[in-house]
Amino acid sequence: MILVTSIVADLAVPGSSSYTAAKGGLAALARALAAELGGKGITSNALSPGFFATETNAQMIASPMGERQRQRCPAKRWAEPWEIAGAAVFLASPAASYVNGHTLTVDGGVSATYLA
Repeated sequence: MILVTSIVADLAVPGSSSYTAAKGGLAALARALAAELGGKGITSNALSPGFFATETNAQMIASPMGERQRQRCPAKRWAEPWEIAGAAVFLASPAASYVNGHTLTVDGGVSATYLA
């Protein structure tokens, strides 16, 4: 099973406490389900995307805040939606059969860096 959380689960911003809590809860759920279901051969992991250029984010991308987020990312760009696919395919494949209870972050390095 693959749950989708967000880097906001670990990198909170003011005014988003409910979203942060919900996404953090999904990461915790992946760990709890890994413990409960691992013995049955069921893996449970989460994907944690960073700044993705989706239709939902189009207005933000065009704003000064979107530009700050782009600059904050070591890759210096927003991710394209297809870029999360490889991580999902990996977690769903036999290659990840011993990956369980993990949150895989796909964020261009944002969570690996200190605020710039």
